[in-house]
Amino acid sequence: YKTGRREFNLSDVVYGQNLQMLTYLFALKKSGDAVMGEPVLPGGVLYLPARPPSVDLPRYAPREQVEKELKKQLKMNGLLLNDPDVLNAMEKGGEGVYTPYRLTKTGAPDGRYSSVADAAALGVIERHIDRLLTEMGAALHAGDISVNPRDGTDVTACQYCEYAAVCERDAWEENSQTPKWKASDALKLMEGEEKDGLSGNAGAEERH
Repeated sequence: YKTGRREFNLSDVVYGQNLQMLTYLFALKKSGDAVMGEPVLPGGVLYLPARPPSVDLPRYAPREQVEKELKKQLKMNGLLLNDPDVLNAMEKGGEGVYTPYRLTKTGAPDGRYSSVADAAALGVIERHIDRLLTEMGAALHAGDISVNPRDGTDVTACQYCEYAAVCERDAWEENSQTPKWKASDALKLMEGEEKDGLSGNAGAEERH
C-alpha cells in the first residue's frame, strides 16, 4: 500500500532499488511452505494506491465519466506471473481496470498494456536480488558506507534522505541516474550478470 505515486520498473531492480516487495515475495516463496503446508509459488507484486482517489473534471461531468476517472486512480502497478489462473484471480475478465495487464481476444496478455513475467523470468529476478542482498550485507559488514546516491526511475535518491546533514555531499553534485529500460532489456541484463558473476551497478555498467 502506497500513499504516494510509485511506479514499478525492473530497471530499478537491476541497480538494487525498489526491492522491498520482491524481497518479501521471494522470502515467502522460500519459507511459505512451513506456513501453508505446501510449496508456495510467487503470483506477483502490486502497488495498491492507499490515498483517496480524486479527479479533475468539469462540475457537471457525466457520472460515467467520473467513475471511469476514479477507477484510473485505483489502478495498481507491479509485476504478475503470466499464468491464466493467477491473472484471472487478480482481476476477473482481464480487462485491466485495476491491474497492470489486459488480455487479448486469444486470452494472452497484451504486451502493450501488461506487466507480466513467466516463472523462468521471476527466477532470474529472484537470483539477482539474492546476489544483491548478499553483496549489500557483505559491504555493510566490511564497514563500507560510501556516499554514492543513485536516482531511481521515478524518485530522487536524496529527496527524502534523513542523513543529508552528515553525508557531506554538496547540493550541486549530480547523482547517478538509473536508465529506464524495457522490462525485457532489464531481464537480459540480469541474465547476463548471472552468467558473468556480476550484479547491480557493476554488472549494468560493465555492459553499458
